[in-house]
Amino acid sequence: MDELRQQDPKCTRKYGYRRITDVLHDYGFKINHKRVLRIMREHDWLCRAFNRQKRNIIFIKEPLV
Repeated sequence: MDELRQQDPKCTRKYGYRRITDVLHDYGFKINHKRVLRIMREHDWLCRAFNRQKRNIIFIKEPLV
């Protein structure tokens, strides 16, 4: 997996364990997604999580009439 991350610049922290598992399957490896997740956790290779939607919540102190 380390060789894959060094060869392919796309496989940096932008790829999560699911996408890395799919790439490894494309290369012919038979590996479980749980094992990929465990290895990525051990080496601190998990992708950075981000929030897709921004929620604007307005707190109203007085009821509107």
